[in-house]
Amino acid sequence: MKKEIKKTKKVVRPAKKLKPPKKVKFAKKAAKARPSRKTVRVIKKRSTKAGPAVPETRADMVSSMVYEFRRDIMVVPGKCDACTDRGGPQCIEACRKAIAYQHTEIDAIPRITIKKANGFNIPLLCHNCEESPCMTACLTGTRRRLAETGWVETDYDRCVGCWMCVMACPFGAITRSVEEHLARKCDGCTSYKTAPCVAVCKPGAIIQTGAHSYDYNKRKEYAERLGYQQHLLD
Repeated sequence: MKKEIKKTKKVVRPAKKLKPPKKVKFAKKAAKARPSRKTVRVIKKRSTKAGPAVPETRADMVSSMVYEFRRDIMVVPGKCDACTDRGGPQCIEACRKAIAYQHTEIDAIPRITIKKANGFNIPLLCHNCEESPCMTACLTGTRRRLAETGWVETDYDRCVGCWMCVMACPFGAITRSVEEHLARKCDGCTSYKTAPCVAVCKPGAIIQTGAHSYDYNKRKEYAERLGYQQHLLD
């Protein structure tokens, strides 16, 4: 007789859930942190727009801000009357008083003069040139542009009186002090809210404004004369 073979069912135990390795966990977190396709498209659109260059250093950032908003002292041609009805140029006297503290041994030398040419009075003072010839020509580093004010200022302790800046200035705005053996220049009176020479100039021949604002206003005035509409000027 054939032996009866009993069939036994194998008991299949459920497999234990293995914990994913740490790398997998990090991969899941990274996948969650990834932006969606829609977000990527928006970022790409924004990045394609041309924007202003970002300054690399703090000094560059300050210089760019100063360049845009700095204060310049400018001369309006044809308005100077040399204060003939007020006893002489008031701007020169105001400048003399403002810089008197810099002179201890001699009388104060004003940083502004008035020259006459072809019947016009022309105030001569520092124009604070963008590419300053006086700063380039200075052999001892006496002239330097300060990022805080945007003005080319002078360290008179380093001046040796070589007169190179006097010869390089295209406006004749630098004065030789022979007794002190120094080259004196207008520093813009940046410690004042309004420069003294500007404050006393009643005809408005010397004004305090930014070079870019002045240029824009002049172009705007000329455009208005030609009859352009206001919305085209702004």
